[in-house]
Amino acid sequence: MLQRTRYHTLIVVATQMLVHIVFLAGKNMLPQLEKSPCSGINSGWNVGGVVADCMRRTRAAYHYAIRSINKNQKAIVLENMAKCITENRNRDFWHEIRKIKGSSKNVSSVVDGLTDSSDIANLFADIYDDLYTCVPYD
Repeated sequence: MLQRTRYHTLIVVATQMLVHIVFLAGKNMLPQLEKSPCSGINSGWNVGGVVADCMRRTRAAYHYAIRSINKNQKAIVLENMAKCITENRNRDFWHEIRKIKGSSKNVSSVVDGLTDSSDIANLFADIYDDLYTCVPYD
């Protein structure tokens, strides 16, 4: 057992030394990135070039599409409803209606003239008590 723990300790020390050597080699051999003047972090991206231009165009197209969808949201929903009606897709039509209307559940605040929740609960308790005690059982 003692021999096993000694080998384990040697393996751990050797691994730590190897990781340290690889880290130092990488630090000395790999080029260091300059800090970005805009964000203060290491970026590694050039401000010009084909890749940067492609990234800018793609980002601009994405944001244009988001703005367009947000601006024309009502028109898109109405177009989907019209398409559902013309193609006789009733299920999709009602799905679009539910999206517009929302799914809020209204709870009545007045029951038989009572507005307090404990009074309403007692009313239902009395009704169900009368209902279940009116029928005799064995």
